[in-house]
Amino acid sequence: MNNEFDILFNSTQDALFLLKVCDEKFQYVFNNAAHEELTGLSTDFLFGKTVREVLGDTLGEKNERFCRECLLTKKTVMFEEDFIFKGEKLVLMTKLSPFFKSSKEVYIVGSRVDITHLKNSLEKSRQMAEKFNAMFEHHTAAMILIDPETGLIIDANPSASEFYGYS
Repeated sequence: MNNEFDILFNSTQDALFLLKVCDEKFQYVFNNAAHEELTGLSTDFLFGKTVREVLGDTLGEKNERFCRECLLTKKTVMFEEDFIFKGEKLVLMTKLSPFFKSSKEVYIVGSRVDITHLKNSLEKSRQMAEKFNAMFEHHTAAMILIDPETGLIIDANPSASEFYGYS
């Protein structure tokens, strides 16, 4: 790999990898240090292997499907994928972008970002909102939510509706 490309590829915090399209198969050519750290997969291990060989049938087929979509649409595609790494489940946001060096030399530049913490936070927020909503809707005390800026009633639970006589 040439020096400028190597500097660019390895100076980002994003986990990057490069796939070469060969006879409708997607083979790993390179991955940067961030990708190796995230996945535990070195360039030496990945080089020349297909996506399916590295990721297995289920996850590999999903990645291949998105690679084909990326090439067909000639646009970046983005998707979430679950990895098990060192016994821990990671949720990764993967982006695939096509690169047509020539009509016979086609690549896909991929990036992965660990969104596990974000997904877990969103799930906790959803659960809290669900608990709040259940408490609000099923509590026997009359409860109303008022917009502090306008003073308008935003919501009322069934007990408040019954108590005040309004829907």
